[in-house]
Amino acid sequence: MFEQYQKYGATTVRLGLAAVFLWFGLTQFFNPQALMGYAPSFAFSLPISIKQFMMLNGLFDTLVGALLAIGFFTRFIAFVGALHLAGIAASLGYNDVAVRDWGLCAAALSIALTGPDAWTLDKKLDRKTQVLPGKKKR
Repeated sequence: MFEQYQKYGATTVRLGLAAVFLWFGLTQFFNPQALMGYAPSFAFSLPISIKQFMMLNGLFDTLVGALLAIGFFTRFIAFVGALHLAGIAASLGYNDVAVRDWGLCAAALSIALTGPDAWTLDKKLDRKTQVLPGKKKR
């Protein structure tokens, strides 16, 4: 029944994850106080203020979300996003937010493993395969 929609699966996951990164990124950048309670403990020992840390993290999340949304360097950006989410989830310990972040990490890893879908800029530019470290181009 849903086989005809299977081709939209990877795009849906990529755009959904992009929306999450964009929401958190823009929120941290424009309203860093809103999420300061989730800042990792190491952030308080950095030579910058926690507000600056949150804004930088927000800029990073926004960049990841934007690049995922347009599908540019899809595989690499998804892998970087997965590492970022794993670090966040690990720093949170075991709670509902960490479990959510591990799920998002799995979605990002799935995108990194499957590569660009049909509706990415990577496909429009006819980039057949992105090379990850240790992987040969086809």
